Amino acid sequence: MTVARLSTRAKAMNHDISRVGLASLAVGLLLASGCGRGPAAPNATNFFTGLSHVPSSPDTVLGGEHTFGSVDGLAVLGPHAQVVSDATDGHLKLFVDGREALSFGRLGSAPDDFSTLGAVVAVGADTLVVLDPDRGRLVTFARAADTVAPLGAIELPFRVSGVCAMDGRLFVLGGYDSTLVHETTVHGGLVRSFGRLEGGTPFEVGLDAAAEIACSSDAGAVAIASRVPGELRVFSPSGALLRHDSIPSFARSSYAGRTVATTSDTTAVRSWDVVRGLQWFGKDLLVQLGRYPRTGESGLASRWLSAAGVWKEGLPAWPRILAHTASGRVYTLSEDPYPAVKVYWVKRSE
Repeated sequence: MTVARLSTRAKAMNHDISRVGLASLAVGLLLASGCGRGPAAPNATNFFTGLSHVPSSPDTVLGGEHTFGSVDGLAVLGPHAQVVSDATDGHLKLFVDGREALSFGRLGSAPDDFSTLGAVVAVGADTLVVLDPDRGRLVTFARAADTVAPLGAIELPFRVSGVCAMDGRLFVLGGYDSTLVHETTVHGGLVRSFGRLEGGTPFEVGLDAAAEIACSSDAGAVAIASRVPGELRVFSPSGALLRHDSIPSFARSSYAGRTVATTSDTTAVRSWDVVRGLQWFGKDLLVQLGRYPRTGESGLASRWLSAAGVWKEGLPAWPRILAHTASGRVYTLSEDPYPAVKVYWVKRSE
């Protein structure tokens, strides 16, 4: 397939959209039986039992008072290095061995500045990609020890809503030319687009609705979820649709209720669940749900989609999970009393 250079504003975009009928979902749901690219890693992650209870205290805390204005994304570059995206303060921060080693990036109008800061994702041990959503850019950096150097920006012809990586491949979430997911290279090439928009779905209602994307090498899958009312789609890396349904608990909520919160009639305001996070743990998919409007509850409800395609509940007390590693490190967002990243050691269930 010819790779289209994004500098042409994607005029030669080649859509490789594969669609699988709902009648064949039983095949697609066998994510545990070889959909991935190569064999699963030894002792592939199965955290469900270990995540059933939050450990009494974190192993490490990244940040402290006045460190972050907000925590909007986290990339794990290795066992000793992480990068946190802070959209409020307009900086990215590199942590090495638990200490802040470097602050880089800034908001502004110069060519190398960010218009907005979004998610950050690691592509290999020393390369990271940062979203600049309003400009429609992916900005690539290389890390060496305690330094970070920019490698360049990938210009996209649409607003970027999310990004994930697996096996060195980038998958970007954002509505463009009637599709939702776009595989790109770190050098600026668009490989394929898939996930066609369909009338009347939550993904039609702005980019804030199509807000979460997650990749899994173990499952060989890319998952996307709308925030409200929780539509889920799971694709193979080539774009074949493996699953398309609603996340449990959303059936009782009407998406029309989303608009009444802006009216003066407070009696008409409804509450519903909003997708706050989407994480693959090996071949199982974790969806974390929060209430809207927020009720002040400390934990998030969650739903697990097992590798066999069965939904189950669990983990009601965990804060938002930002990232995790195969060794059992789980990185969570803490907002009380100030924004920070708490790192827990979780024993995997075999």
